[in-house]
Amino acid sequence: MQMSHMRYFAEIARTKNMTLAAKNLRVSQPSLTYAVKVLENELGVPLLFRHPHSISLTEAGETFAAQAERITSSADSLAEMMRGYANLTAGNLRLGMLWIAGYMGLFGLLNEFRGHVPAVTYELTIDGSDVLMQGLMGRKLHGVFVIRSLSAVEGNSELHSVRLSTGEYVLIVPENNPLSERESVSVRDLNHETIIMPSEKTLLHRQLSVMFQEEGVSPRVLCSTSQSDIVGQLTAEGLGMAFASETVARKICPENCRIVRFSESDKVRRTIYFVTLKEFLDYPLTRAFCEFVADTSYSYKQPPGL
Repeated sequence: MQMSHMRYFAEIARTKNMTLAAKNLRVSQPSLTYAVKVLENELGVPLLFRHPHSISLTEAGETFAAQAERITSSADSLAEMMRGYANLTAGNLRLGMLWIAGYMGLFGLLNEFRGHVPAVTYELTIDGSDVLMQGLMGRKLHGVFVIRSLSAVEGNSELHSVRLSTGEYVLIVPENNPLSERESVSVRDLNHETIIMPSEKTLLHRQLSVMFQEEGVSPRVLCSTSQSDIVGQLTAEGLGMAFASETVARKICPENCRIVRFSESDKVRRTIYFVTLKEFLDYPLTRAFCEFVADTSYSYKQPPGL
């Protein structure tokens, strides 16, 4: 049963006049007559009484007309709803953000995109890169901002990625530690020093662990966390030194601490990507956000003065 035939019959029932119905529908009267015949043959019951100069609906015709009106009206509403998804006046974008998203200006980036598509709603998941990637691969998130290695992101054929920035890691060192006077600190300098390790969920934690093992270094680990506010509080109390990207370090470094270059930073450079699944690029809202991220200069995303 064709939707167009239901629309035709609903108009016939409304006007009770084949000529007027054909005019309103902008089809020929023979086409309208043919459509009614097709419907009656499909349904096995007459829908119209045909009089010499008029028509009227059978009981079956009355029932069919009422249902056809309901169905076509629902179809029109559904089509309008789907057009909203297509033209970005409807939809919900589920994004994954890193704990350091605020320091990187990523919330500002999202807010700017909202200005272009104000009718869309958003859901944010704030977590580490591993958890966010799991959410993406499980199709629970449409896109994620993550710290990842080049091979893990750009070498995965399922993924579409936009590289946002690459930066160095530094150490936040309390002034009561002699290493705070150094221009740079190496892995070997950290032997038996008290450090605040990044969260075990992070790529940096894994990279540092390998470096310590390779160099035979055994620092004293106070705790493992990537919560920037906690890192700032612990270093402010002189309880240990911590790793952070240079951007974040400049934001959270307490007054009684110094930022010291990490001499092996080239081995653990931090690269931030926006990542989505290639299949999600068929979804207009995800594609629009991905294009916006790619087109927006990262100089905007870096907070002023860093």
